[in-house]
Amino acid sequence: MDASCSRRYPASRAAVLSLTLLAAARAGECQGGERYRLGGAIDAALERSPVIRGLRAEVEEARGRLRQARIHPFNPELAVDVGRRQRELPATTDFGFAVSQEIEIAGQRGKRARSSAAALAAVAARLAREERRVAAAVALGFS
Repeated sequence: MDASCSRRYPASRAAVLSLTLLAAARAGECQGGERYRLGGAIDAALERSPVIRGLRAEVEEARGRLRQARIHPFNPELAVDVGRRQRELPATTDFGFAVSQEIEIAGQRGKRARSSAAALAAVAARLAREERRVAAAVALGFS
């Protein structure tokens, strides 16, 4: 990654944060002429922030992946074969039955679940960090 890309990313985040704060401030002025208190402004900024909304959606996605990783992914299969022999006299019918079950070995499901749990923890930590960052920016705006 070149230096110009790494400089632009924080600026775009700052732009999103400032737009969120501006929207929260305007929403506070529009509700019957009342202004938000600090707690209300923080709540409004957290609710309206597109970054926070995106991270919350990622947390829900990670929870779904964890739930999926914990279940047994394979169902048993039943196969039935029927065949008619007409070359022999009298004609006969052959029947065949088979039951199969795919199994995971060496703790594959446990590893998948641990990996999904770690991914969920990472996304939840990113969400918490971003919520703290937004709350701090709003608090700074109030001081």
